Amino acid sequence: MLLIRNAAQIHPQMFSSEMLIPTNPFSHKKLVGQKRNQRTLSEADFNEIKSRTRQLVAERISTTPKSHPQRDDLWAFYFYILIETVGNAVPIAEISRKCIQQHSVEQDYLIVTWTKRRSKSVHYQMVRKEEESPNLATAIDYLIRWTEPLARRAHQAIQDRLFLYESKRGGVRAIRFDMAVHLNGKSSHPNQWFSSTYRTPPFRVRQLRETQALLHYSAGKSILDVRDMLQHGSLDSTKFYLTTRTAKIERDTRVSTAQKEIYRALSTPPQEVYDLPIKQAARRLKTSQEAKLRILSGEQEVGLNGCKNPWDSPFMNKKGKLCTYHSACLYCQNAFFVKEHLPVLIAERRVLLKKRASMSEVDWAAGPEITVEKLTSKIAQFSKNSIEEAEKDADAAETLVLAKLKGHIINH
Repeated sequence: MLLIRNAAQIHPQMFSSEMLIPTNPFSHKKLVGQKRNQRTLSEADFNEIKSRTRQLVAERISTTPKSHPQRDDLWAFYFYILIETVGNAVPIAEISRKCIQQHSVEQDYLIVTWTKRRSKSVHYQMVRKEEESPNLATAIDYLIRWTEPLARRAHQAIQDRLFLYESKRGGVRAIRFDMAVHLNGKSSHPNQWFSSTYRTPPFRVRQLRETQALLHYSAGKSILDVRDMLQHGSLDSTKFYLTTRTAKIERDTRVSTAQKEIYRALSTPPQEVYDLPIKQAARRLKTSQEAKLRILSGEQEVGLNGCKNPWDSPFMNKKGKLCTYHSACLYCQNAFFVKEHLPVLIAERRVLLKKRASMSEVDWAAGPEITVEKLTSKIAQFSKNSIEEAEKDADAAETLVLAKLKGHIINH
């Protein structure tokens, strides 16, 4: 919490006044649907998937069922019903053929029910009879008629299931949401097959329910409304969805940003930069006369810069011990920069930028991005003429930098 408070002072537009999460969890577009471990989809991606399942179901139920359904014929129905019920993946895959009932009081409504095996709780969804097709009731009714011949010869254990299909070996099987399907000759999951076949945004099955919960909440509904929609027995379960599962990802991302902003602010000590040759600049350096003599003799050069006192490093655990953290010079108050260092500064910046294309966003942001910023800042403190002269020597200096970075990039 303290970390975010401090970061808010440095970068206020990124952090809410409460230092927790924004009122609308979708307020930062990069935080939704962009990472592999993201638990929710973006609103646009979710709506595209929802629209596509509805379209596929509408096309199917407008025709008369002929042959028995194959497994892949059922996935559009499965995802459509999963979205419409806001149900859990396993209970909807195991939904009964007798899931539609007449509402006991409201004659204009039907009730679709399903059971969660683990908690033995019955969940339901009301459907208006006059609702435009396709709807939950018409989709289920079509499936019942389509799979009726299969139900009559299915094994007793799955005879009551709605999602039945004719296997390639001739038997009757029931789908599982996590069963293996073939995609481009490789084993895959139904959601991956569906996304690839029907060109929808990629998604995981559990993301659908979690996205619906977050969308409902971000639209201004209370946590009690979300609980009712998810049909949770306990409000704690709903809090888990909205806090642990969804907000945690955004909070973690913002904490990471906070760390970076604080790192940028606190890791930029005052450093002396002189657009002069070393012999002239040495006289101006804020250090002892003895140190200036060593600097002029080249004893305290580290390639990228010079060092005013390598025996008094903030990175060593003991004063008087010679510093070996040459990769940390950009963050050290002992470092100074003069015209002789400019070709190496330019060369190192070039090398890092060339590596950028082969690095992930996470790896780039972990260190090289800030290093390039600092190198750019240092170079900008020299005159245009000095930079143009240094560019001529930067090619040779680049070889030196590549040798230093051989095999990996040092995250300064």
